[in-house]
Amino acid sequence: MRNTLKYLSVYFALSSYGLCDSETPEQFCEKYIDSLRNEGLMAAPRFIHSEELQRFKSMFITIFDPNHEFLNQKDILKFFFGADATYDTVASTTPYNLLSRVIYLSTPHTKGFILSPKILGSVTRNEDNSAYVVIQIDSNIAKPEVEILSLRREGADWKLLLSSEFESMLKNKLFINSKERS
Repeated sequence: MRNTLKYLSVYFALSSYGLCDSETPEQFCEKYIDSLRNEGLMAAPRFIHSEELQRFKSMFITIFDPNHEFLNQKDILKFFFGADATYDTVASTTPYNLLSRVIYLSTPHTKGFILSPKILGSVTRNEDNSAYVVIQIDSNIAKPEVEILSLRREGADWKLLLSSEFESMLKNKLFINSKERS
């Protein structure tokens, strides 16, 4: 009986810190996909790892850097942040709010765009607290495709990492639309 009480107290203590009964990478992805289906892309930022949100901000904010000249830089600033916005306005925006604003203003209504995702499998790497989940996505806006979602622990929770395609697209867009000031 004494050992059972010790076991239960350790179990409940660990559970309160999220170290037991935490969701699997597959469960996290199911929750993420359900949120996308029900809420659209506006749900995405809350599932992204905080370091990845910061990385997004670091890349995106270069559009508004006063030391670089971008095509339509002032129009883009006005579109995302209003007529009186400055580089400091963007710099003071949290990474989460920045991505939320970008998604809200630059994507069409996307609620219900994922019809029937299927999780095909996953691999978890304990040495770096990461996981890779393979999903097949059927949608009403594109032909079915297989995606690999990269995850990493943030505390006891799984969070998404930005895809290399997203990062590459953003960097290429910034490079193409920029020119150094002389």
